[in-house]
Amino acid sequence: MGKETGSLGTRFAAHHNLAAMLQAKGHFDDAVREYQTALRVYLDDAVVNNAMASALQEQPNDANAEANLGSALAELGKFAEAKSHFERALQIDPHHSLAKENLQEQQRAMNQH
Repeated sequence: MGKETGSLGTRFAAHHNLAAMLQAKGHFDDAVREYQTALRVYLDDAVVNNAMASALQEQPNDANAEANLGSALAELGKFAEAKSHFERALQIDPHHSLAKENLQEQQRAMNQH
């Protein structure tokens, strides 16, 4: 489910924290680049998440849209919300493999925390 490495929160925090450290050390140009990258990571994922939410509103009984929105929410670290979308996808289509796999993965991840 990861796009690069880690979740949105992890990637955003890594760039943001590096930027803060660079700024504190007086490396302002590098800090600005890292802040911009952090913002881009956040906004890119927000745009994708909003697009999927819109698709779900247009097709409220679409198991694929539910599963995809669940995946996006999981990337954002919103596991409880993601779980509800995977469950909804399985209510619509009990054999939806992506929803089943992601729900199992989310349950394992939540049990580890």
